[in-house]
Order: sequence, then C-alpha cells, then structure tokens
Amino acid sequence: MKKKIPGENQATQIIRSSKVSVFFIDDYQVISKKDIGRVDLLIEEANKLGAEIHTVELESQFRCSGSGNYLEWLESIFTENESNVQLEGDFDFKVVSNPHQLKEEIVDRLGGRLLAGYAWDWTKTVKNGVLVDDVVIEEHNFALPWNDPNRIDWAIHPECANQIGCIHTVQGLEMDYVGVIIGKDLGYDEETQSLIVRRDEFKDKGAKPAKPKKGQADPLVSLVKNTYKTLMTRGMKGCYVYCCDKELEKYLLERGQNKNDDIK
Repeated sequence: MKKKIPGENQATQIIRSSKVSVFFIDDYQVISKKDIGRVDLLIEEANKLGAEIHTVELESQFRCSGSGNYLEWLESIFTENESNVQLEGDFDFKVVSNPHQLKEEIVDRLGGRLLAGYAWDWTKTVKNGVLVDDVVIEEHNFALPWNDPNRIDWAIHPECANQIGCIHTVQGLEMDYVGVIIGKDLGYDEETQSLIVRRDEFKDKGAKPAKPKKGQADPLVSLVKNTYKTLMTRGMKGCYVYCCDKELEKYLLERGQNKNDDIK
C-alpha cells in the first residue's frame, strides 16, 4: 500500500508564490474541521518562510446595514462575554416562536431566504426533480427541503424560495432579510447560564471533528457557534430566528429586546 503524502498547506503556497500576500481573516467564521483560515496558522506559515508580517485590525465593516451594535451584540452572545451588550439601532432582529411564522414573514412578506444550522441530514439525491423535505420540525408540522445542490442560483431564483440554505451554500452571500432556524445542536442551559452544543444533533459528517480526549475542550462547540453567528450575519436589513431549543429562544428574547416592540 502506497503511503499517502499530504498536500502542502495552501497558505504556504500563497505566501511563497507572492511578493505581497494579503489575507482577510475572521477566526469566528471557521465552520469546519477542514478550514485552515486562522490567524495563528497564517503567522506560523509566514514565519517558516521568513516573510515580514504586518497585522491590521479591521475595526468596522459594512455588514448588516453597517450596524456595529448588532455585530457587537451577536459576538457577545456567541463568545458569552460579560459585557451584556444591549441591542439597539435600526437593524431588524426578531425572535419568533413558530417556523411557519418565520417563513411567512421572511420569505412571503419580505422576499428573503430561510437558512438553518446543520442539525438535519441532507438527502442530496433529487428524484424526478423533487427535493426531500429533510428539515422537519414535528411539533409544528413544518417540513422543507435543503437548497437544490444542482443550482447555484437558489438564493435568488423564485422557484427556490421554499428551500433552506445551509452554511456551506450561504457563507459569503448576503441578502436583504434572512430567517435562521437554530436546530437542537445549539441550546441554552439556564442552570449554568451558558450556551450548550449537542454533538449528537450535529449532522454534518464532513465538518464534524473527532471526539476530544478526556479533559480537552470539544472543538465542535466553536464550529457550531461560528456557524450560527455567520448565518445570522447574512441579512443586510434584518434577521429573524426560530429556536428548536425553547430555553435558547427565551434567552435570545431576553437579550434581544430592542426598540422593536413587536418581537414575539
């Protein structure tokens, strides 16, 4: 049996092949065990090649209508810091208690798209042009398919309005409004007052890291948090969410109260 020779790190290839390499890196958008785009890794590779390193922090970005407050609030949620940032400003954020309401408001009324975490299996075989309703929420008799894997225009084509995008097909895209379904892979523990990640509810086998050794932190925790943080920043004007975990819904309602008095 031939020994497999691993490929060279892509970051190394880029740095070695360029006079000047510029990387825009967000460690909080690492959503798979295969992702290598981390600041510490790039610095390590640059040092190996003797490259001169300049680090500049991007303090603001025109995402989510330029709402720095919403981005700061979202980061406080997923990094669980103690700043307790209050949600303010014009960005339209809402927590809804029914996935049908999420679809009615985001897709039917506002023309946006639904997104979901990878908490459901994905049947990628399309038979007779019919997608399988994989995203099922039984208590609400709700079922819709993942986006058509054979179409690159699902996010804008009218025929794909009733499909749900996942992190791998929406990362890098932006829409006016998004509705995010947070699956049971992410929850909230009132007793410990912290977010919890349920490994058995995470269905993306390709992105799922191995179980950690005893005493080590589970790397899946940051991947799941990063996934939802990324999904919740795909909307330019607004983001509505539905939580399968009711304790998480309660937590986001408490933390997400802003000037929008119609939050339900």
